[in-house]
Amino acid sequence: MEFGIEKIVSKEADNIRYNAALGALSISAMHGFKDDEISYSKAAHKYGRKWLDDRTNSGMLKFFRDGSTNKSTKIYSVFEIETLKRAEKNVSALFEKLMCETNDK
Repeated sequence: MEFGIEKIVSKEADNIRYNAALGALSISAMHGFKDDEISYSKAAHKYGRKWLDDRTNSGMLKFFRDGSTNKSTKIYSVFEIETLKRAEKNVSALFEKLMCETNDK
């Protein structure tokens, strides 16, 4: 599969922007800024309730409660969610690439 140089440059620029945003999120998470926190309802709306529940139940994502009761709001880290999404996307792309190479032989 061939790509034009414009697509390659555009994809690399997107990767750089995305990684820069992740870097900024990681710095804010390390310093405890509120920008890194997202409630369960907002995260479910943005990333999908099923995806969020599956990753939480499997232990891939952790949350804390914004209070001391079980009914307190679940709070997630945006950095952790975005990093996991990116990792899943990279694994999927790698798998597709390996499958294409296997089928070409």
